[in-house]
Amino acid sequence: SLGDVELSFANGTYNATFSTTFAGSYEVSVQVFGVGVTATQAVSFVPEAPFALTTIARLAGNGLGVAGDKNVILIEGRDKYGNARTQEGGAYTVEVSVPDGTTTKRLFDSEITILWNDQLVQPLYQVEFVSTPKGIAFVEVKLGGVPVVGSPLTIDVSPASIDPAKCVLSGPGVNGGILNQETFFEIQSMDSFGNERSEGGDKFEVTVECTQATCPAVPVLVTDLGTGVYEVRYTLNSLGTFNLQVRLGMADVGLLPVQSPLVVTSKGTAG
Repeated sequence: SLGDVELSFANGTYNATFSTTFAGSYEVSVQVFGVGVTATQAVSFVPEAPFALTTIARLAGNGLGVAGDKNVILIEGRDKYGNARTQEGGAYTVEVSVPDGTTTKRLFDSEITILWNDQLVQPLYQVEFVSTPKGIAFVEVKLGGVPVVGSPLTIDVSPASIDPAKCVLSGPGVNGGILNQETFFEIQSMDSFGNERSEGGDKFEVTVECTQATCPAVPVLVTDLGTGVYEVRYTLNSLGTFNLQVRLGMADVGLLPVQSPLVVTSKGTAG
């Protein structure tokens, strides 16, 4: 793996020069007619400066993230010969773009951390950032302004777990209804960052109770649509004022008070 050895002679001294493109340790000995004249010595060749066209950026995971969780990108610094660097160094820049409504926005540099991790078998740079919007986060890694191998990378960020306080109630049934006519509203499940969840399985408890003891019970049907949306249907079967309560576990849902008055009328709309 060593290049050709070149010998030169000057002032009674022989000089040997050689080179290699492979970093590592080599044993060097001098022989004359097959007989060693010096003890074997170890010579080490270290990698050159990192090179963008051989340095590699890759995902630490499977490319799937969760809103609010840490995402990790790994940068394997290599010199122009492909030798992996074992020491930190290099003018790396990282840009992260995350969804922002119908467009995207860049994270501030202060929101992105680049750490040298020498605790691994192969030391490398570790990029960490948090994305709170759901959707695709784009990560560009450059060295000296030139994209490295593997850049850009993408991470598909999913909503976090449900936050009852952020869930949204919408529809006519939130305010009341017309006597003996079925009404409805929907519950959109949300995470704590305001992302709409797209999976069902949450057990919402909805009750509609009359404030007068003589009113009959009001049956309520909650249907999980499996899309993060839950449809609630009920029929107010007597005139009066009712209390609507929506809970998930022990928590109230959305900005709805624990008891929200509903008004039923025999004609027109609730008011």
